Amino acid sequence: MPISKKTAPKKIIISAPRLITRKPSVKASAWTLAAKISLALAAWLIPLAFGTWTPDRWEIHKAMVVMLAVTAAWMCYWIGQFRQPQGAWHWHPLDWLVLLLGLANVVGAATSVTWWSSLAGIQGVYTETLPVTLAFISIYFLSVRLFQSSADRLVVWAA
Repeated sequence: MPISKKTAPKKIIISAPRLITRKPSVKASAWTLAAKISLALAAWLIPLAFGTWTPDRWEIHKAMVVMLAVTAAWMCYWIGQFRQPQGAWHWHPLDWLVLLLGLANVVGAATSVTWWSSLAGIQGVYTETLPVTLAFISIYFLSVRLFQSSADRLVVWAA
């Protein structure tokens, strides 16, 4: 009569979902994580930049905070790319439309009768300037490049 072996019951491992994915062994992962955090901060500040409930003297600062967060995200992204490249940029048809929008804004600001107000804004209206528009276009391109996994997309949709 054969002797039956009892197998140990399998352990069930429950893990929490990871909201921001990164590989700990990758050299550029800390920079990519910093870029994601800066970009999330910039995206979180967008309603503040367009909100009208703050006083006018705070208007230029709202736009500058968004532009600084986007600049920090780009710097972290490029440092991470120099440390370990992630491959070529994959273009989507929507990317070309966003680039066309940016080109139209640049041409419109350059050929404007009051080109200085297109670049620097007028008193009380700084969120409609060319640098802020380019910062919002940068938010799109950074979001497409940084949030590629399904867990990262959940973070974007949750925000």
